[in-house]
Amino acid sequence: MKCIASVALILALAVSCQGYSFFIPAKIGMPGVCMYNGIMLKRGDNNVMNSCQNMRCNEDGSIVVQGCGHYDMRDCKVLDPMNLHKPYPDCCRMNFLCTMANGEVVNREIQPLETGIYA
Repeated sequence: MKCIASVALILALAVSCQGYSFFIPAKIGMPGVCMYNGIMLKRGDNNVMNSCQNMRCNEDGSIVVQGCGHYDMRDCKVLDPMNLHKPYPDCCRMNFLCTMANGEVVNREIQPLETGIYA
C-alpha cells in the first residue's frame, strides 16, 4: 500500500511540474480592482495573448497567474512548438519526436494542465 501511495505522489509531482501558478495580492486602496502592469483586468479569466498565460481576477482584486511551464525533453526534437496565437491552455500543447533508450523513435504530445485547478 505504501508503494502505491509513493508512486501516486511521484506521478502527481511530475505532472505538476508541467505548469506554474503564482498569486498577485490585491492592491491597497483598490479593493475589487485587478490591475496588472497598468492594465485593468475583467473579473474571471483573462487570456494573455503572446505570452501563453491566463490571469484570473478574483473578487477581492487579487490575481492568480497560470502558465505552461518548461518542458525538458531529452533526446527529442520539437515538431510543433507552443502556439502563442492560441489562448491558454491550448497554446501550451507541443509535439516532440523522441528517440527512446532502445532506439525506437516515438511522437510525444505534451498536454497542458487543466484550467481552473488553481482557482
